[in-house]
Amino acid sequence: MEVVFALALISLVSVAIVGLATVSIRNNISSRNSTAAKRYAQETMDWLRKVRDVRPWSEFSASAGTYCLPTLSEVTTVDGWSIGTQGGCDSDEADDYISGTQLLRELDLTAGTDKMLVEVTVSWFDSKGTHVSKLTTELVKW
Repeated sequence: MEVVFALALISLVSVAIVGLATVSIRNNISSRNSTAAKRYAQETMDWLRKVRDVRPWSEFSASAGTYCLPTLSEVTTVDGWSIGTQGGCDSDEADDYISGTQLLRELDLTAGTDKMLVEVTVSWFDSKGTHVSKLTTELVKW
């Protein structure tokens, strides 16, 4: 009888430890994705400031729209340069994810007369649903 009780107690403790380890791993992955999403959003803001500084304002302000940015192109003064292909990210499209991650990065640009409203959204999906990290700023013509 004592052996059965001891085995039941050991099984119960083992199940609890495995449950705690699972929750810990899930929280670690979520934290890692959240940190990466914030870093990618800030990287995009810095990149866009460079775009604003290097490209003519008329060209920059004409690029209003929504973009999916799995990569950030090199900012140059060469004619024909563009932010990327317009359109939002599609979670079913593998090419829309930032390389080596489970993160989607969208850029929404809304043009004003001498300013551009910028919203960068980095999102990811896991067992708890969709998570979003969002940065918003206003870039002005210099």
